[in-house]
Amino acid sequence: MWRRECNPIVLIPSRTNRLSPFCLILLWILCQSCTLLHSKATNVKSDPKPVVPSAAAPSQSPERRNLPQNERHHKFRVALDIGHTPRASGAIGADGAREYDFNKRIVNLLAIDLQKEANLEVLVINKEGHEITLARRSMIANSANADLFLAIHHDSANDRYLEPVTVNGKVYHQTTRFHGYSVFFSRKNPRPEESLKFALALGKAMHQAGFTPTLHHAEPIQGENRELINRDVGVYRFDDLVVLKRASMPAALLECGLIVNPDEERELQQSDRQTRTVQAVKAAILQIAASEPAEQQPPATSTSQR
Repeated sequence: MWRRECNPIVLIPSRTNRLSPFCLILLWILCQSCTLLHSKATNVKSDPKPVVPSAAAPSQSPERRNLPQNERHHKFRVALDIGHTPRASGAIGADGAREYDFNKRIVNLLAIDLQKEANLEVLVINKEGHEITLARRSMIANSANADLFLAIHHDSANDRYLEPVTVNGKVYHQTTRFHGYSVFFSRKNPRPEESLKFALALGKAMHQAGFTPTLHHAEPIQGENRELINRDVGVYRFDDLVVLKRASMPAALLECGLIVNPDEERELQQSDRQTRTVQAVKAAILQIAASEPAEQQPPATSTSQR
């Protein structure tokens, strides 16, 4: 919008053409009016508008205000990692079923159940089944500023215990020597004590749900020999698990059961076992969420492999 400004006018009557006193008074009044208008216009142009705080935008702490938009959250955010991929599918079950399919089924059921909780947000890592590295999984959780990380897997056994069995004309390997769940955490995670706390909560919840922990990962043989932290609830220390040590938040990995055991594999395929597993894991997550309010995590920068 254009604004018209008035400048003061100065008239000097000549001696040869003198004006009447009345005209001089009118001219003086006109000059004063123009001067006043010019002064107001200058003040309006130079004075900034007062800042009125918006009622729709509540004030934020400096820490949250400086975070990128995708890192600001108030709910407790849980990252669920579907172990393996369709091409690198992990262990092969006693009847040829892929571990990846077991993992994805449990994560999907767990995500649906957790999303019913008003105070939780759920991030499913690699829902589409892309071929991504183990370090990339942790980086996704770190970038999303998750508060808790859980990798879901299903277990196998050392090759020395696996026996070949022909199923529908194909040879698979199985054992009846071991069965049960196990939980892992890493001391190389930047928050090791909280990771151990989460792992113990998972182990206790699984045990209270009626499941038995497997202890075969503690056997002092090549490929096993993991430090058994709590034999009653099946918690192990495994420092070099990449998805755990690269996560910037408390993290744990759950082996839901052994799919190379034909009896347990059939049980793991049943909806009752799956529901009980989901409820146990959910109880552990809610326990951690209640004791540790959501907070911002620093992003991770390093990469590696499981």
